[in-house]
Amino acid sequence: MALLSARQLAGWVAYHAVEPWGERQAWWRASFLAATIINIFRGLFRKPPIHPKELMPPSILDARPRIDPRLVQSAEEQKAVMFAAYPKLKKQYEEREKKRARTS
Repeated sequence: MALLSARQLAGWVAYHAVEPWGERQAWWRASFLAATIINIFRGLFRKPPIHPKELMPPSILDARPRIDPRLVQSAEEQKAVMFAAYPKLKKQYEEREKKRARTS
């Protein structure tokens, strides 16, 4: 993380949201392919169709990121932390807000 700038990290986060990677996605791809093949041949044995989730290991299905509600910050709390760390940014933000107030 120390090698990435905030802009680069935001770019990777956005890319991951559009095109996810990692073990979880690899399992989804594999189970989707396996379910497709199984469903192609299910007519031979007169069995109901199978869903890719049925082929996934439980550990992967339960691997959703869990967010601790105590750690969730409001936008105002996030701004306060950011402005405490970067006082110049707070001044720039306040000036921009004044300009917006005058123009609207």
